[in-house]
Amino acid sequence: MAKSSNTKVNSKTSNPVSTDHGSARTGPVRFEDWSKNHVLDRKVGERIWRLYFDARCGHAAAEYNLEQAGMIEMIQAHVSGKMGEGDNGWGDCRWLLTERGRRTSMANLQRIMLRDPPLAIAQADVKDEASDVADDCGGCDPGEPDLMQHYRILAHLLMRAERILAAEKRRGSR
Repeated sequence: MAKSSNTKVNSKTSNPVSTDHGSARTGPVRFEDWSKNHVLDRKVGERIWRLYFDARCGHAAAEYNLEQAGMIEMIQAHVSGKMGEGDNGWGDCRWLLTERGRRTSMANLQRIMLRDPPLAIAQADVKDEASDVADDCGGCDPGEPDLMQHYRILAHLLMRAERILAAEKRRGSR
């Protein structure tokens, strides 16, 4: 491994160690760096889930908006805002924060997540949530609080998609 500006040598083992915390994970990363970055990735993921359960934003929209703003990079052939064949819901490790994303405050990341996505992404959120509700969220009984929460999320995502569609129609008529 050639020594570069973001590579140092471990004094104990004489092995090269990447100190690059950015998106180009080309060499070995020290455990301390990986652990710190993993915690930040997890905190952003938890914020996405909180926004989802508060019926403020769908997973596809949050992920798409973060990637478009350069805050995350998709990994393992995932595509932002799209559920792939064989994915384990939105719980899969789909992305990592970029250096830019790590330098951005959680408040700014949340503002980015809450932006209106393109209509196709908003419709994907509605379709995924409608599928969950149609499946009774994995076996919930009618009237159960978890199922009612998913109905509320679906209603919000549907209103959001309708608002985006209306805005696109207004822009198209000008």
